Amino acid sequence: MRYLRTMDDATALRADLSGSILVVGAGWIGLEVAAAAREAGAAVTVVESAPLPLGAVLGPELATVFADLHREHGVDLRLATSLASVDHTGGRTTSPPHPSDRTPAGGWATDNGVLVNSRLRASDPHVFAAGDVARQDHPLLGPIRVEHWDTAIHQGRHAARVMLGEDAAYDRQPYFFTDQYDLGMEYVGHTGRGYDEVVVRGDRASRVLTALWVKDSRVVAGMHLNDWDAIDPIRTWVGRPATPQLRDTSIALADVPLVD
Repeated sequence: MRYLRTMDDATALRADLSGSILVVGAGWIGLEVAAAAREAGAAVTVVESAPLPLGAVLGPELATVFADLHREHGVDLRLATSLASVDHTGGRTTSPPHPSDRTPAGGWATDNGVLVNSRLRASDPHVFAAGDVARQDHPLLGPIRVEHWDTAIHQGRHAARVMLGEDAAYDRQPYFFTDQYDLGMEYVGHTGRGYDEVVVRGDRASRVLTALWVKDSRVVAGMHLNDWDAIDPIRTWVGRPATPQLRDTSIALADVPLVD
């Protein structure tokens, strides 16, 4: 059993990326490990209980891009499939809880993380939580827990400022990125409350595109694939109304007039 939480963990894992590899779960980390293992020459099978990898984040419109990517690189991608059991012959396979996965002993409220208000303060007013462990009442997105180092950095800084007397909500939009094979992606926003449409600009076949998720005529999230000049315009549009010009893919995203 290995954890992948530090650089030392990643270095130790490299030696195991050979032979036949089974990856359980087609989330970001699972797919990144699958890509690394395939590039190292391993035979890789990925098992995912959902019908598409990353479907909860990207929806069926874009999740198929990642399914196709891994299958083209030789991954045996088994979707809508769950493990019945794990048999480790000649040894013993266990999964002890990592210390950060345990419920805190301090007595403050938890529910899929330490519950914090918009200012990152827990039910005990003397306690703040930030990063992976925090489930924040986000002023724009509602209750949300984001497990990414970018959120941990910015929430930690914000919590420190509130401790020092600043009375402001943490309202930064979630951000993350991934690199798999020759595909790079950056994503800003959150579709946890669903979406009504996806505005896609670019070419799915070459995997150079931008996508904007729209809910109630407002952009709630956006991402790019291999379009490295697009992240700043995407970040600017998240939270703004989706205009007819924004939906006109003949106009470059950077040239679409902004509205509030």
